[in-house]
Amino acid sequence: MGNQIEFKNFDQEFFEEEYEHILLLVSQSIEWLVEGDSEGLHRLFKFGMQQITLKIVNGETDRTELSRCFKLAMQGIYGHIKSLDNNGELTKLWVADQEVQLTNTGAGYDSVFELASAYTYASICRCSDVIDLIFNLPESSKFLNYGEHDNHPVYKLYQLFKSEPDIDKELFNDYIENSRGKYGGDPELKNYVSLIDEPRQKLLEQYYFGDSSSFNKQLKEALEKDKQYRDTTEGNRFRDVDGWLPWGLISFACRAHDKGWEITVEDSRLPMYLVKGECKVESLAP
Repeated sequence: MGNQIEFKNFDQEFFEEEYEHILLLVSQSIEWLVEGDSEGLHRLFKFGMQQITLKIVNGETDRTELSRCFKLAMQGIYGHIKSLDNNGELTKLWVADQEVQLTNTGAGYDSVFELASAYTYASICRCSDVIDLIFNLPESSKFLNYGEHDNHPVYKLYQLFKSEPDIDKELFNDYIENSRGKYGGDPELKNYVSLIDEPRQKLLEQYYFGDSSSFNKQLKEALEKDKQYRDTTEGNRFRDVDGWLPWGLISFACRAHDKGWEITVEDSRLPMYLVKGECKVESLAP
């Protein structure tokens, strides 16, 4: 099938190649982990989420299967964070339906950026195991102990998420100022800022300080601008699997739904079954 996201610039042949390739990488990642190779953890998260993207874009909406795929991705990121934060100690984890013991001392993928990414996806499948892990890390954690990131907008965003539901307007404004300072002055990022970053900031503001109506209005605008940015031959962005679904916007819609707001926006890239929590990961264990 393909192109359930209704892109004008959709490459069916590329999609089919990626579909087979990513599913193979997910299987390989599981094999690595069963054999004791901890590098498979982050791979399972990354390729696991791409697998979900490909299935949804292909029109595969079976909730049980999508929940299974979400569970694999959550096992990957949970294991990655937990094992790295254990500083080389042996860590028991679930991978697919098997319990494994891994030691992870590898460098890379160990900053607050991974936490923000993990929270985006975990909030969609409502995986409390991952969410609790993310926001209960000690300040000494290697995922947070990076001085150069203290004033990065992603770190400010993490602080905002952690402080919910008691949002400080000053903390929110600090995030906005940091984001503008980081991206606003770079002419090469002009389209990214106007079509991705600024609409996301406005959506976050409505989520925290607006109401259901204002949130839906901004969500619709953010989805339209996101598609404008992604569905283009410029930089081959239309072939970026990670951009086929607006996961960050979907995440906000899920969280708004969970606090009681009705999501009224209709968009091919906003699966309502995800928004309503029909692909939950109740536990990482079998």
